[in-house]
Amino acid sequence: MFSDNLIEGVKQKSPIVAGIDPNPDLFPEFLIPQSPDGPSIRKMLSRFSEMVIDQCADYVPAIKPQSAYYEKFGTQGMLALAEIGRA
Repeated sequence: MFSDNLIEGVKQKSPIVAGIDPNPDLFPEFLIPQSPDGPSIRKMLSRFSEMVIDQCADYVPAIKPQSAYYEKFGTQGMLALAEIGRA
């Protein structure tokens, strides 16, 4: 059950939840697509989110993507959010 896993994670790691608020204006150059079409925007958001998750997973019991940051990129942003939700 989710709540049991969360409680156990808090006990083992910390009471902190990491948020993912992707702001491409603050991304490193290697994440920014050369020609920002829909699929490359989705890939950029997904890659950034996966990097955050990979770096935080050992330290926090939960990670919460801020949906508004993905929604502003329309369908491609929502597809990126769905991709990381399956991870």
